[in-house]
Amino acid sequence: IVLLDYIKVIGKEEDDLSKAIVEACLTRIRPITIGMITTVISLIPLGISGGDLWAPLAYSIIFGMMISSILTLIIIPVAYLLLEKAKERFKESKLSKF
Repeated sequence: IVLLDYIKVIGKEEDDLSKAIVEACLTRIRPITIGMITTVISLIPLGISGGDLWAPLAYSIIFGMMISSILTLIIIPVAYLLLEKAKERFKESKLSKF
């Protein structure tokens, strides 16, 4: 949510949406990575010595954090760019009918 909001803020200043997305991702990569790394590192001891319930839970959270970080930095910006371009094409096709 923070990344998409930041893309919108930069997009108002920037003419090219792809440049705004790249700049927003480069700016937000540090906080996203720091949050993911600290969570993963703090859950490693629980995963190693957590027992029957806590170890699988810790590993699930660890891999979930890693995958969500990848989604946040790669998949979501690409999907946002594709949706915005589709929205622009739809507006252009709607206006060309009149």
